[in-house]
Amino acid sequence: MAPTSSSSSLPLVNALTSSYNEQIRPLLDAVDRLRQLKVMQEGIELPTTVVVGDQSSGKSSDDPSLSSPQLHLEYRDKRIETSEKDITLAIEIATSEIAGSGKGISDTPLTLVVRCVRNRIGAESYEEARASEAELFSSHHLLSRIDKSIVGIPVLAERLMRIQAQSIAKCLPNIVKKINEKLNVNVSELDGMPQNLVSVADAMRAFMQIISRAKETLKKLLIRGEYEDYPDENQMHGAARLVEMLNAYAKDLPADIPSKGSFLVEEIAILEEARGIGLPNFLPRTAFLTLLQMKVKEISGMPHDFVLKVWCYIEDVILRVLDEAAENYPPLQACTRRAAQNLVEKMRRKSREVVKEFIEMEMITDYTCNPDYMKMWVELMDNQDAFMELIHNHSKPAKMSIKVVGEINVAHLRGKHAGLIEQAFDIRMRLIAYWKCVVLRLVDVLALHVRYAVRKLVDKELESEILNEVVGGSRNGIEKMLEESPSTAGKRERLKKSIQMLKESKEVVGKIIDRINVMPLIE
Repeated sequence: MAPTSSSSSLPLVNALTSSYNEQIRPLLDAVDRLRQLKVMQEGIELPTTVVVGDQSSGKSSDDPSLSSPQLHLEYRDKRIETSEKDITLAIEIATSEIAGSGKGISDTPLTLVVRCVRNRIGAESYEEARASEAELFSSHHLLSRIDKSIVGIPVLAERLMRIQAQSIAKCLPNIVKKINEKLNVNVSELDGMPQNLVSVADAMRAFMQIISRAKETLKKLLIRGEYEDYPDENQMHGAARLVEMLNAYAKDLPADIPSKGSFLVEEIAILEEARGIGLPNFLPRTAFLTLLQMKVKEISGMPHDFVLKVWCYIEDVILRVLDEAAENYPPLQACTRRAAQNLVEKMRRKSREVVKEFIEMEMITDYTCNPDYMKMWVELMDNQDAFMELIHNHSKPAKMSIKVVGEINVAHLRGKHAGLIEQAFDIRMRLIAYWKCVVLRLVDVLALHVRYAVRKLVDKELESEILNEVVGGSRNGIEKMLEESPSTAGKRERLKKSIQMLKESKEVVGKIIDRINVMPLIE
């Protein structure tokens, strides 16, 4: 076959160039534009392309210059290198290995691979290289047998162009999907950032919104017992935890009057000191009050500990809620924390004063209108006759059981003045009955006080304290809200740039997809 002239190859080259410029170049330009926009920094992968360009662009440097064809056989995952002169022997050896030496038949394929490549040499022009290429494929005794529709650089370039275009087009829908996903994430994140405050009026509005949101959250947690904001954080379930602490405090208070030593020893000692000139069997009120004071004083630390524990917990909840409400404004966060801590300290001192005053009231007077007091005292006094009989009758065992009191031993009381013992028994029974009223008041009063103090703090005093801290004085807390932290400002700017870049990228890809839909790629 005669060599193909350079002029005969021009129509193919021109057609190739036209097809490239119309269909392939826009795809490459789109990919290049996405790279320039740095879309890959957002984790969006772009297709790797094979570049087809003009001569002397460096493409051929990747291919070894071949003075003669390269041949090898492929079968059973093997690759056997050979040459033109040894090809017959190599095929015979491979055939024997596959089908055996007895002229057997096998369906295992035996493939001969010949390498469609000659690079330009030296200063050889493009046309000269194409002419030499054509001569090689027309005159070589093996290469001349290859179908001309699959040989030559123009054919190779056209094939690579198609593969390239199809590869890029195939990737575009997934690129659009990734761009949309990242764009939605960034837009949502930017929308969720705090408002960019530019004026004192903006700062004041944001401040009031923060206080309102914090108050509502605290009402839910500490008053209404609504925990949807912290469903899995039991420590933030304020109303439930306060009830829990109150129940523990009530359980720790002694249900029965604290007693030291043997039965009635304390009462007899107090009565002996309170004796004076007067009617016999007259129960001195001072003895009862003295014993009551002693017993109340013994447990006076428990109410104090309870209110301290309560306010410590409430402070933690308040600070957590305020910190989260003002987390985007560090200067405001510091002010609200300081205001809350000051307020809680005031409430703590007031609660301690309430407890102290209440304890003092319990110690200086005895009074109750609770009907259970008289009822219990009468029931307990029903045991007095049996008790005194046991004191006088030494032949009987020295032990007896009294309801509420439990088992008692009277051996140490035998021989003492009967009237004194009767007075001591009466005082003890009165103390036991009255102690129930004292404990109930110690629980109820503190429960009401804590409930009232918490509601007052959340409804009124917290907002007032924070306003005074932030707006009042010379702290300029509102103005400081305008000072956005470097990290927040940097994040906002980064998101804005990313969103703009992704929008541009989406537009670039959208245009090229529209082009593909209008003019399908080369088949």
